[in-house]
Amino acid sequence: MRKKKKASDIYHKTEYVFKDKLSFSEEFTSIEEISIEILTGLGDQRKIRKYSKSNYPGEYYDCPNPLCYGGGFSLGDIIREMVSNGTTHIDDTRRCIGHEGVSTRVDRECIEGFRVIFEIKYAISK
Repeated sequence: MRKKKKASDIYHKTEYVFKDKLSFSEEFTSIEEISIEILTGLGDQRKIRKYSKSNYPGEYYDCPNPLCYGGGFSLGDIIREMVSNGTTHIDDTRRCIGHEGVSTRVDRECIEGFRVIFEIKYAISK
């Protein structure tokens, strides 16, 4: 079975007219430190992934469901909203944006969910 494309695969192949793809340091200059925890699955299948500024996974976090096409959610959107509002902490849930089926046919929306915990320490401007 061929591996299905995830949200980050689609993002990397897309050319944007009104937006440049920047590195974390280029886009989020006001962030000194960031801690990201992403929890997926239930019970014994629960997985926790931890990220920081030095190992930021990219604009999208991919869905672990092997049947999901285009799945995951945007880390960048959450961080941009936090920076815009000056928020330092978020503990929330996100649904997968993908679907099960082939790229042109949607059998059903992906049922994967994510608990996301973000902590941001902003740089002091001089």
